[in-house]
Amino acid sequence: YPGGHTEGFPDTSKQLFNNVYRQILAGGESQFDFPTFEDGYRELVLCEAIVNSSKKEKWQEVK
Repeated sequence: YPGGHTEGFPDTSKQLFNNVYRQILAGGESQFDFPTFEDGYRELVLCEAIVNSSKKEKWQEVK
């Protein structure tokens, strides 16, 4: 395992892709129980606001 990761580390990816493939096989009709590209985009927007806030030393609006 990569340094700092526990025994269950490989199971994380296995379970994630199991859920993704199950969603694909279902034709996209069920609820997502895994992160989507939209979730990733929102996280990046938040991270950018955090970095800008740190650089400017003031609160930044998250858009």
